[in-house]
Amino acid sequence: MRQIAVQIVEDHPAIQIAISRSLSDRNYRVTTTSTSVTHAFNESRSKPIDLVILDLGLPGLTGETLLKQYQQFRPQTPVLIYSATSNLKKPSRCIKNGARGFVRKSAPIEEFLHGVDTVALRKERYIPDCLRDQLLLDAESKSQKKLTPREQDMVRLIALGRTSRQIATALQISERTVNIHRSNMMRKIDAHKASEVTVYALTSGYISYEEVPTGTLLSEYIE
Repeated sequence: MRQIAVQIVEDHPAIQIAISRSLSDRNYRVTTTSTSVTHAFNESRSKPIDLVILDLGLPGLTGETLLKQYQQFRPQTPVLIYSATSNLKKPSRCIKNGARGFVRKSAPIEEFLHGVDTVALRKERYIPDCLRDQLLLDAESKSQKKLTPREQDMVRLIALGRTSRQIATALQISERTVNIHRSNMMRKIDAHKASEVTVYALTSGYISYEEVPTGTLLSEYIE
């Protein structure tokens, strides 16, 4: 039986080694390890990959950004989120954006391996009980927080670095109206700064990585 090629995207060397060792006695072969989104994406173009084990707390651009890129360029490759985050909204959002499963780093190794087998071998989603509750909560609140078309315009234009005056000109509305839509949008997505809007825009598909304005700092919003 052909071994399953695994990409590990994790910035802590000790955890990379631990994952590799846990898979070594099974039908998996680690073909590439990466510590950043850029390196992981570049590696994915030249290395065989059947499964991605992805941390969310990477330096620089978020793991969510890489997930979005993979959904665009290699949607058949399953991604298992392996993260220490205590904010379950992030893995919940990842599942909705195409990740096939989630395992907390604090979980026993047996649970991690069960998650890997479920996603890679059985081609099923692996959703632990703690995340099921969050997914239900998110589904219930989705209709209440749905962005209007004008608020979606705000997300994209703010993420592209446009000022309120530029947005007003582009949409042919007043700056006061722009500020009202901007305030409502940021409240709905729980954002407080333009960089947080950019992260949301990236992970929700409003803009691509290539469109992020030069000099935009996103790393401070990564757990």
